[in-house]
Amino acid sequence: MAARQSVRKTASASTVRAWGAEQNRTAGTSFRNVEADAEGRLPHGRLDPALVKAYNAKHKGAQRYAEPKQGGNGALKVVQVTAKPEKGRAVQRTIVESEARAWAREKGLTVGAKGRLPQTIRAAYVLSGS
Repeated sequence: MAARQSVRKTASASTVRAWGAEQNRTAGTSFRNVEADAEGRLPHGRLDPALVKAYNAKHKGAQRYAEPKQGGNGALKVVQVTAKPEKGRAVQRTIVESEARAWAREKGLTVGAKGRLPQTIRAAYVLSGS
C-alpha cells in the first residue's frame, strides 16, 4: 500500500457564497449572508451553517469548505491512498485525513488527534467505501 500525501486548499468562502446565491436564485433556498447589498458590496463574516452543510453535501473531498482554524489557513490534509482488498483489484482514492480519523474513532479504533494517520487505518477507510 502506497500513499502520496499533499495538502490542498479547500473551497474559499467566496466560492461557497457564490454557490449559495445561485441556489437561492434557482432552487428557492434562503441561505443568509450570500447576496450583495444595494451598493454591490459582498457580505463578509461567518457563513450560514446551513449553507456550509448543503455545500459540503454536494462537494466531496478537497472541494469541500472548511472553516479556517484560529491562525490556520483553512487547508485540509488530503492524501491519495491505494489499498488492495483480499480479492479483486486495488482501490485508489483521495481521502481527507480528518474524515478518515473520525471514521476510525466511530469504529472504536485508537487514533491521535494529530500526527500521521497509520497506513492500515487509511487503507481500511478506503476499503470501507466511506
